[in-house]
Amino acid sequence: MLSVVAFGLAWTILSGDLAFPLQDTGPPVSSPTAAASKQNMVPPQSSSGHHIKSNSDPAEITVRSVYLEGGSELPDAQALVTKGLRAHTYFLVEVSEFVRQLFSDDGYLHVEVSDPITAPIDSRTVDVTLRIKAGPQYRLNEIQISGAKAIAVTELRGLFPLQGGDIYNRGKIRKAFEAMRRRYETKGYINFVPIPDEEFDETGRTILLKVKIQEGKAFRFGPLKLSGVEAAPGVGHKILADWKPYLGQGFNIELVEQFIEEHFRLPRAKVAEFYWRHVRLELNEREGIAAILLLLPNHDPE
Repeated sequence: MLSVVAFGLAWTILSGDLAFPLQDTGPPVSSPTAAASKQNMVPPQSSSGHHIKSNSDPAEITVRSVYLEGGSELPDAQALVTKGLRAHTYFLVEVSEFVRQLFSDDGYLHVEVSDPITAPIDSRTVDVTLRIKAGPQYRLNEIQISGAKAIAVTELRGLFPLQGGDIYNRGKIRKAFEAMRRRYETKGYINFVPIPDEEFDETGRTILLKVKIQEGKAFRFGPLKLSGVEAAPGVGHKILADWKPYLGQGFNIELVEQFIEEHFRLPRAKVAEFYWRHVRLELNEREGIAAILLLLPNHDPE
């Protein structure tokens, strides 16, 4: 069976009520197989002095400021939200999730965040108030990893910067999954999926994190294909010729990055973005071969 993997897609690991959106910091990856499981400030007011809810299309509204009511369990929450808004512009629909993740990264996994209460600044901009109920704070009991064969469990456990007794931090766990995925991709396991399951101990306010590894098949490099127009005559032929020594080798994401860096004369910091936009994989699941479709820079992958 031939499947096409489009790099650049966000992916989520699901287990029960658990959802870990993995925010890639390195070259993006996707898999053809689906994941198997899941401070207070004065709030904004309208000119009449009352909180109002916006009925506008949330996709067309930009948030200027966010004010938190409650949530004193995380004293720096207001400052962190304000700092985040200075660095990025958020749409209305993103604000609640941003705050929810902020609390969950400090162990408040049952935090309740209200729907945004908005006060308009102009036709496209609002201030937002969110009401917070933090709930109990949890700590890590233990991390158990099963199903790993290609990589030692001790090595995988070392990717998690949390020890028993530490405040449970889903953000750090997400990053550990990203590092784990990266490690597997250097060994050819493109379809690798970690399946997390959180077991809550409400008496001790601790969590046992069980991670089941689905490694999938190890792939080998197949042919390189080009799409688009070469920058100069003969460039495409040289790229294809230089790929031939890789044929049949075990897939390794780092080799692909190195190849891109050398042939497109990119600074290392730009390789990830190029990879995100211009690389597709054609996977032959039966033969375990990953052909690479490279969209030349003049080809718009969108």
